Amino acid sequence: MDKMLKITQIRSGIGKLIAQKRTIKALGLKKMHASVIHPDSPVLRGMIGAVQHLVKVEEVIAGEADIRKATVGKPAAAEAVTEKPAVEEAKAGDNVVEDATVADNRAPETTVE
Repeated sequence: MDKMLKITQIRSGIGKLIAQKRTIKALGLKKMHASVIHPDSPVLRGMIGAVQHLVKVEEVIAGEADIRKATVGKPAAAEAVTEKPAVEEAKAGDNVVEDATVADNRAPETTVE
Protein backbone atom coordinates (compact mmCIF):
# COMPACT_ATOMS: atom_id res chain seq x y z
CA MET A 1 0.00 0.00 0.00
CA ASP A 2 0.97 3.64 -0.38
CA LYS A 3 2.74 5.38 2.45
CA MET A 4 0.85 8.29 3.91
CA LEU A 5 2.03 10.90 6.38
CA LYS A 6 -0.12 12.16 9.24
CA ILE A 7 0.97 15.72 10.01
CA THR A 8 -0.12 17.33 13.28
CA GLN A 9 0.54 20.96 14.21
CA ILE A 10 2.05 20.99 17.71
CA ARG A 11 3.27 24.60 17.93
CA SER A 12 1.76 27.93 16.97
CA GLY A 13 2.82 29.94 13.93
CA ILE A 14 2.57 33.21 15.87
CA GLY A 15 5.84 35.11 15.65
CA LYS A 16 7.25 32.82 12.95
CA LEU A 17 8.41 33.83 9.47
CA ILE A 18 5.71 34.49 6.89
CA ALA A 19 7.07 31.67 4.72
CA GLN A 20 6.60 29.23 7.61
CA LYS A 21 3.03 30.45 8.23
CA ARG A 22 2.24 29.96 4.54
CA THR A 23 3.76 26.48 4.58
CA ILE A 24 1.56 25.50 7.54
CA LYS A 25 -1.48 26.82 5.62
CA ALA A 26 -0.41 25.00 2.44
CA LEU A 27 -0.21 21.75 4.40
CA GLY A 28 -3.88 22.26 5.31
CA LEU A 29 -3.32 22.93 9.00
CA LYS A 30 -5.51 25.63 10.51
CA LYS A 31 -5.53 25.06 14.27
CA MET A 32 -3.27 23.71 16.96
CA HIS A 33 -3.38 19.91 17.32
CA ALA A 34 -5.22 19.58 14.00
CA SER A 35 -4.08 16.70 11.78
CA VAL A 36 -4.09 16.07 8.05
CA ILE A 37 -3.03 13.05 6.02
CA HIS A 38 -1.12 13.46 2.76
CA PRO A 39 0.54 10.94 0.43
CA ASP A 40 4.30 10.80 0.96
CA SER A 41 6.29 12.70 -1.68
CA PRO A 42 9.58 14.61 -1.89
CA VAL A 43 7.66 17.89 -2.19
CA LEU A 44 5.75 17.17 1.01
CA ARG A 45 8.94 16.15 2.81
CA GLY A 46 10.50 19.51 1.83
CA MET A 47 7.52 21.40 3.21
CA ILE A 48 7.71 19.42 6.44
CA GLY A 49 11.42 20.16 6.69
CA ALA A 50 10.73 23.89 6.54
CA VAL A 51 8.37 23.70 9.53
CA GLN A 52 9.70 20.64 11.36
CA HIS A 53 9.82 22.56 14.64
CA LEU A 54 6.06 23.28 14.39
CA VAL A 55 4.70 19.86 13.39
CA LYS A 56 4.77 16.20 14.37
CA VAL A 57 4.89 13.62 11.55
CA GLU A 58 3.78 9.99 11.69
CA GLU A 59 3.86 7.42 8.89
CA VAL A 60 0.58 5.58 8.36
CA ILE A 61 -0.56 3.02 5.80
CA ALA A 62 -3.31 4.30 3.50
CA GLY A 63 -5.86 1.67 4.56
CA GLU A 64 -5.24 2.15 8.27
CA ALA A 65 -5.63 5.94 8.37
CA ASP A 66 -8.25 7.09 10.86
CA ILE A 67 -10.32 9.38 8.65
CA ARG A 68 -12.52 10.57 11.54
CA LYS A 69 -9.60 12.26 13.29
CA ALA A 70 -7.70 13.45 10.21
CA THR A 71 -8.65 14.51 6.73
CA VAL A 72 -7.10 13.41 3.46
CA GLY A 73 -5.50 16.49 1.96
CA LYS A 74 -8.33 18.97 2.52
CA PRO A 75 -10.62 19.84 5.40
CA ALA A 76 -13.77 17.75 5.81
CA ALA A 77 -16.01 20.75 5.10
CA ALA A 78 -14.71 20.88 1.53
CA GLU A 79 -15.77 17.27 0.94
CA ALA A 80 -19.41 18.08 1.74
CA VAL A 81 -19.67 20.55 -1.14
CA THR A 82 -21.80 19.22 -3.97
CA GLU A 83 -21.94 20.22 -7.59
CA LYS A 84 -24.50 22.75 -8.75
CA PRO A 85 -27.33 21.31 -10.84
CA ALA A 86 -27.09 21.86 -14.57
CA VAL A 87 -29.16 24.63 -16.12
CA GLU A 88 -32.17 23.24 -17.97
CA GLU A 89 -32.34 23.88 -21.69
CA ALA A 90 -35.05 26.24 -22.90
CA LYS A 91 -37.83 24.95 -25.11
CA ALA A 92 -38.42 26.49 -28.53
CA GLY A 93 -41.50 28.56 -27.52
CA ASP A 94 -40.25 29.78 -24.11
CA ASN A 95 -39.29 33.40 -23.52
CA VAL A 96 -36.23 32.87 -21.32
CA VAL A 97 -33.61 35.33 -20.10
CA GLU A 98 -30.18 33.83 -19.40
CA ASP A 99 -29.04 33.60 -15.81
CA ALA A 100 -26.46 36.32 -15.05
CA THR A 101 -24.00 33.84 -13.54
CA VAL A 102 -24.12 31.59 -16.61
CA ALA A 103 -23.49 34.36 -19.14
CA ASP A 104 -19.91 35.05 -17.97
CA ASN A 105 -21.03 37.34 -15.13
CA ARG A 106 -22.71 39.97 -17.31
CA ALA A 107 -26.00 41.53 -16.29
CA PRO A 108 -28.97 39.87 -17.98
CA GLU A 109 -30.21 41.59 -21.08
CA THR A 110 -33.69 43.06 -20.79
CA THR A 111 -35.92 44.41 -23.52
CA VAL A 112 -38.30 47.33 -23.10
CA GLU A 113 -41.61 46.87 -24.90
